[in-house]
Amino acid sequence: MIQRAAAELVARGLARWTENPDHKRAYRLVVTEAGSALKAQADAQGLAIAERLAEGMELSVLEQAVSALHTVRGWLEADARGLSEGVGDRAVAAQPGRRRTLASFDQPVSAAHGKGDA
Repeated sequence: MIQRAAAELVARGLARWTENPDHKRAYRLVVTEAGSALKAQADAQGLAIAERLAEGMELSVLEQAVSALHTVRGWLEADARGLSEGVGDRAVAAQPGRRRTLASFDQPVSAAHGKGDA
């Protein structure tokens, strides 16, 4: 799957293969100028979206959102490495009563936990 993704990046001109000085038979995948430009554009668009979303948001709410996103990212990265077994369970054990089902995500956190409206 990684090889297929790398081949697609090369086909689109976003990356290229180069010789690897540390390994005679392996090649390195390096970003091209077009790839760097696309990443810079995506970063700028993401920053603009984040700034619009954060406008008028209380700092404490923004900090909670960032913390939650870091937690989810950690879970996703652990899952990608095959280390996800028990990751969520340990986090939930540290905060009893905080587990949510997918169906509960359309409700405010306080309502999903039976604590009234947010």
